Amino acid sequence: MSEWASGRVGESANGAQGVRPILLVVLLLLVGGAACGVGGTAAHRQDDIRRAALAYEVAARGAADELLVAFSFLEVRDNLGFKGGNTVWLNPVARGEYSRHRDGDKSYIFLHPPSEDGRSVSIVVDRGDASGVQSRQLTLERKEGAWVVVAEQPATSRTSARDAVPLL
Repeated sequence: MSEWASGRVGESANGAQGVRPILLVVLLLLVGGAACGVGGTAAHRQDDIRRAALAYEVAARGAADELLVAFSFLEVRDNLGFKGGNTVWLNPVARGEYSRHRDGDKSYIFLHPPSEDGRSVSIVVDRGDASGVQSRQLTLERKEGAWVVVAEQPATSRTSARDAVPLL
């Protein structure tokens, strides 16, 4: 009886080993999708908000040498229409590393992740150069199918990239 029992245990273990490669493939696909970004309505919506904030910032204060965009691992990077220079997409891991190596003489616009509050959305926009950083919080609303900046105020120090990520 012990031979039969050990044979059955071996069969059970071999059957489980056949499932492991499938689980490994599924896990790799999930990790790969997360690393590259997973698209969807929310990601496109955030990019529409970023486009509107960027267009407002450039129209109000002019172009910059670089556009820095904070994004999460699950977002797809899209063209925001920035024609002034480099666009750098910074995930949470890369933000600190990039800030240590970037050229401090170049001006930049840094778009923080948008946050939602009912009908309106806000986004903190930092504009920096060798002389320092100015942070503004833009409030946007959806009007006639497009996001429009409806208010602007100085950003509080806790929402500023200066405190979260030193860029200069």
